[in-house]
Amino acid sequence: MASNSSFVDKHAYFKSLPAALAPREVAQNLSPREDVEWMRGDPIVMQTQVSQHFSDWFKKAAEAQGWDFSDARLTSIYWSDRSNDPVPAAISRTVRAVAWGVMFFFIPLAVLVAWRITRRARYLSDAVDQLAAGNYNVRVPATGRDEIGRLGRQFNHMVEALEDREKLRSAIRVAAQLQAKLLPEAPQDLPNLDIAAANRMCERIGGDYYDFVRKNGDLWIVAGDISGHGLEAGLLMSAARANVRLLVTLGNDPLTVLKKLNRRLVKDFAGGYFLTLALMKVNLQTLEYEHVSAGHEPTLLLSNGDIHRFQTTCPPLGLFKELPCKRTAETGRFHKGDRLLMSTDGLRECFNANEEELGHGPIHETLRREGENANELTRDFMDLVERHRDGYEFQDDLTLVMVNITGEGQDAQANLIEEEAHALVSAPV
Repeated sequence: MASNSSFVDKHAYFKSLPAALAPREVAQNLSPREDVEWMRGDPIVMQTQVSQHFSDWFKKAAEAQGWDFSDARLTSIYWSDRSNDPVPAAISRTVRAVAWGVMFFFIPLAVLVAWRITRRARYLSDAVDQLAAGNYNVRVPATGRDEIGRLGRQFNHMVEALEDREKLRSAIRVAAQLQAKLLPEAPQDLPNLDIAAANRMCERIGGDYYDFVRKNGDLWIVAGDISGHGLEAGLLMSAARANVRLLVTLGNDPLTVLKKLNRRLVKDFAGGYFLTLALMKVNLQTLEYEHVSAGHEPTLLLSNGDIHRFQTTCPPLGLFKELPCKRTAETGRFHKGDRLLMSTDGLRECFNANEEELGHGPIHETLRREGENANELTRDFMDLVERHRDGYEFQDDLTLVMVNITGEGQDAQANLIEEEAHALVSAPV
């Protein structure tokens, strides 16, 4: 051999053998299994069982090539005589037996496992469809420890959380509907007064409100603003509204209403909540008014071309056990052509994307517009807000009450004389 170790191409080698050394019937029954590796220095060792017929033929072929058996070793010969060697046939039978075993045992087992997995996945898919349709009672079996079981347990927990959330949303939706009903329609049957109102919450429920209460020939106009917004502010607003109505019905004057209302709210308000409130009592015959404010956004009165800002009477309600009031109620009398705007700070402090608030200027300009009734002016104010914020989300609740004075009130002294004269005429002789 020419080198220490070499690989012999068996196909090329056997093609080069003389035909006499490779009988036709032998060559046709030979099939290669692995390369032949020759290494110098060891005697030939045949490690693979071959037929005697092939062994004799191979030795003759090797001698014809001049190979020295004393300095070479045949380490691996994997040839088989398909017609005579029993080993491949035995292996073939074993392989076939294993294949049939796999077919009849492992394949059904795999099908069963796949069916169980797909069935559980189908349960989960159907449950998702039911959940999407609004069925929050749907649950899936989740007893396994595999990924499908873990996914099922997570799905059940998610459904429970969604159910709780949907219950809360439903409660908020009902509360918002009830709160909307607490905001009354502006009275339209009043002599000398044209009234309109608007409200816009930044969330489903808010802390702003307005109200109109008629008592003994007087109209009470109320605008309030609970600090913050949302569900808690809405609940506190409802409590404040009920207390205001009760105190007005009991015949208290505006300042007394504020003081008594403060004592009630101190018990109810916690966590830093407070109420700002503007309250005006108007005599429907004389158009005389009394106005008080508990830290509320200033009420504006347009009269004879001038805008008057009503002053604050006392601090917001719910902060002090006894309300410290430094001023008394402002009094006066409306005249034909006057306009009154009572609003919350959500109007003036309406912001746009540049964090610029609306401010007093545009509000004053809108209030001065001529030839418009209360409804038209209210729409003008709401349009003004929409233009200013330009799609930017509301940061606070917004409430406004617009009052146009359309006539003159009767003189209070003339009313008294008229009543006395009527009493004398009616008295029996």
